[in-house]
Amino acid sequence: MIYDGVFCENQRDIVIEALKTAKHSVVIAVAWINFNEYGSTIYELLQNGVNIRIVVNDDVKNARYAGFIKDLQNNGLQFKMIQMPKNSNYMHHKFCVIDKTMCMMGSFNWTKNANENNFEDLSISHDRALVEGYVSQFETIWSLSIDDFIRLKKPEICESCGQPKAYLCVFEQEGYYQTKADIYEVCGCGDLKWVNNEFFDVSVYINLMGIFERYSDMDEEDFLNGFTINEQERKRSLDYEISRYLSKVRSDRMGCPIIHAVGIYGWKPIYKDDGENIIQVLWKERYTSNYVMDEYVIG
Repeated sequence: MIYDGVFCENQRDIVIEALKTAKHSVVIAVAWINFNEYGSTIYELLQNGVNIRIVVNDDVKNARYAGFIKDLQNNGLQFKMIQMPKNSNYMHHKFCVIDKTMCMMGSFNWTKNANENNFEDLSISHDRALVEGYVSQFETIWSLSIDDFIRLKKPEICESCGQPKAYLCVFEQEGYYQTKADIYEVCGCGDLKWVNNEFFDVSVYINLMGIFERYSDMDEEDFLNGFTINEQERKRSLDYEISRYLSKVRSDRMGCPIIHAVGIYGWKPIYKDDGENIIQVLWKERYTSNYVMDEYVIG
């Protein structure tokens, strides 16, 4: 049993001990890894059927293990070296999630120097919110290219308002069999510029709404049973599930360079029977919170 805590020595042994508990999956985002020290443990896990994905920084320190990494890939390892826009930028994470239930994180790189010569910290936690946050971050790193990071962190600027422009995908059910996805270009001007649309199976919209309905039912059941609802915890869980489901848009840009956010059509009451049609944003890609709003007024 690996216990939660902060470890400031013998981190290498602790990492290997934790890795050996894996039954199903391991995701690793660590800037620098010495595969001479950790490769045999990774190989054993692969042989036991554990799904392993690793991302490291793209540089000569990691490239020197190319032969070892190739052998591990031949045995099922999924591996990526993350290139950053400038040589002075790094994929600088140091975390690992095991079986989506336990996370290791801290300053500790998986290198001999870090283990023997540096003052480093390594923390282990089974906290659900923390683990889910790291899983979400890993999927972001795994899915987005260097061009995507540049587009997200340095978006195109609107000539009229001087604010960043973004592509917003809005889902709605159309008929009995289809989900319609409308794509809008949005910026600080406040206007919605329709770009195009695509159609998917109706299950895309139904499954999305099903997430909301399930959490609504949970709230009602807790209320009827007299349980106190932890609104912050509930919102965090809901946001995680929505993000995990909608992040699939990363693989279908629908004719756009990238999709910055996803939403649904809705109605916002203002006074008695009066109100306005809006788009409620459900999901935002990384680095977009400063320039993508939570809702947009239609018309």
